This record gives sequence, C-alpha cells and structure tokens, in this order.
Amino acid sequence: MKRIIIVSITVLCSFLSFQSVFAQGNEQPSIKSYANYDFVPGDKIIFHYDMAGETDAEIPGRMAVNDGSVEIQTHNGEKVLFIPIGARLSMKPLMKDEGYLPEQFTLEFDVLANGNDVDGSAIDLYFRSKEDANAAWSGACKYYVRFHSIAGPAANVEFSIYRPDGSSVGGGSKSFPEAAIIDAPDTWRHVAIYVNKNIGKVYVDQHRVAIANQVSSGARMVTFEFLNDNHPILIKNIRIAAGGSDAYQKVITDGKYVAYGILFDVNKATLKPESMGTINEIAKMMKAHPELKFEIGGHTDSDGSADLNKKLSLDRAEAVKQQLVSMGIAADRLTTQGYGSSKPVADNNTPENKAKNRRVEFVKK
Repeated sequence: MKRIIIVSITVLCSFLSFQSVFAQGNEQPSIKSYANYDFVPGDKIIFHYDMAGETDAEIPGRMAVNDGSVEIQTHNGEKVLFIPIGARLSMKPLMKDEGYLPEQFTLEFDVLANGNDVDGSAIDLYFRSKEDANAAWSGACKYYVRFHSIAGPAANVEFSIYRPDGSSVGGGSKSFPEAAIIDAPDTWRHVAIYVNKNIGKVYVDQHRVAIANQVSSGARMVTFEFLNDNHPILIKNIRIAAGGSDAYQKVITDGKYVAYGILFDVNKATLKPESMGTINEIAKMMKAHPELKFEIGGHTDSDGSADLNKKLSLDRAEAVKQQLVSMGIAADRLTTQGYGSSKPVADNNTPENKAKNRRVEFVKK
C-alpha cells in the first residue's frame, strides 16, 4: 500500500526537477543572505566537471548522453552545458565505475532557466542502483527529488521513495518558501543536495527547501534528465563529494580541517555566497571552543604562474579571516598564509585532482 508523506520544510534527493518561473522583489543571493546557511559539502571529491578547454557546440566530454541533446557553449565568458528547447535530455557523469555514490554524499550544481510558465520544463535527478545506470525517464530509480519550477508562485518540491522492487512507499510535495522566489532574468540558482543513509535534504540558494527521512538504500549513481519544451536550460559547476566529517573531530584527530566548501570567483578572492555553510560551521566551532586558534592556509592548483597563485591564495585566506572576524571571531585567533600550488594533495592531472588542490585549510596552532 502506498503511503503519502507531506514534507514541510526540507526535502531529500534523488530526482530533481525544476524550472525557473520568477516572482518579484526578493533579495539576490549574497554573503549576507546566506548568513544562516548550514549546507557543508562532502570532504572527498568524487566528480568535478570543469568545462574549461572544451569546444563550443561539441558534446560534453565528461557527461554520457543516454538520450536527447546537450552541448558545450560559452555564456558570459564561461563554459556551460546548454540544453536547447525540446532537448528531452538524459545524461550522467562519465565515470569508470557506475557505483560511485556512498551512503553519505553531497551533490551541487548551478542552473539558469529563464521561464515564465510552470508546465513543460523540468530538471530531474534520478538516483539509481549501479545495475540501472543506463535507465532513463523515470523508471528504475531508488528515490527522487523534483522541483516543479525553481521560482514563481507555483514553485514546489516533490520527492518519492521506492522499495527495492520499484514500488513506491512514500512521497509528497511542499511549496517553496516565498523568500526562495526570485524575479530576475539571467539569475543563476545554486542547488545543493545532502544524503546520509535514510536522511536527505535539498537547498536552493540559501534556502533549505525540503527534507525526508525515508531515503531508500542502494542508490549508487545519478542521472540528470531534462524536459524543457519552452526554454533552454544552462548548467555549470556540477560537483559530487563523499562524506562530510564533523569539523571539530577533524581538528582533534588530524590537527586541521580541510575545507572544500569555501569557494571563490574565478581568479579572484571574492567569496561565493554558498561558502557560508562551511564558514558558519567554522565560526560555530570556534565560538564553542574558545581555546582554538588557526592558521588559515590558502591553496591553489598549478594552473597559472607560481607567484600569482601564491598571492591569490593569500588574498583568499585573508578574505576568509575577515569574514570570520565580521562574525565575532577575534582576529588574534587567526593568522593567514598563502601557499599557492606548493603543497598539492593530488597530481594536477584531472579536474577532480585540481579541485582537491584548490582548498582552504584550518591548521590548529
């Protein structure tokens, strides 16, 4: 028998679908608006799609297309995945092993979809077993999360949970909070998904829009699927990471906390708003343990000159320090250092390894 569960304020993930219908008047995402953000990415990068160097109008080099069409395009100077009107696209990260998702993981991406209607367009994420990796269009998934419109008065989230035999055991929907609705064309929205065994959460920008506690086990990969009959959709910054250990426990056991959730604009020391989840975690830890002092170390990959990377990494470390000081952390508890690319934790030979090297480390003093 099917059991319907209505979710109130957070949802889980597996099938995500959305479309941008914007309503008026709400604040654009900013550091200030992310003040209460609590999403912290996993600390082991599994998949990071950097499209730099790919050629416009070509099929994406790191996404396997099951059905439909998608191509690389340049939008405002950066490479994006362009899903044209009527693409009916099903695609998945191109991985050597289809069983790459652990029980605890995070998934993030940015989406731009300027639409003025509710029907006819969606972005769907299906989380499937390894054996169902080549499935497409609804069937054979462990669980899903769907956004009916990422903005606008009708915006809402749906999720469904399945038994191993594919029958549904629950589902529900919840309208977006009004604050999550943005009426601004060409506005990128940041989507973040967290799963830990049977718990799942979904965020749009700084807003936690849904949660569920009946996530099915056995999901080991994800498929992105798009129904966009009325307008094109752009996607960028797809990142999947495993785990997400408690920051304080990392400091106690390892003497440092390596933060992959602190992100910056390309070649700048400007913090991205979604960095606030990790920064809030650090601030909370330091307020709870006033004896802690840290060196904030900035690190880059090896692209670019060593001198520029060293300066950039120091500027980024300083930006993190200033943000923490503005949140009430005493300046004398924090020092900064820019290491550039001099201390890699992986070879700079893949997008994932470069993403691992681009990090901020909090080293206990």
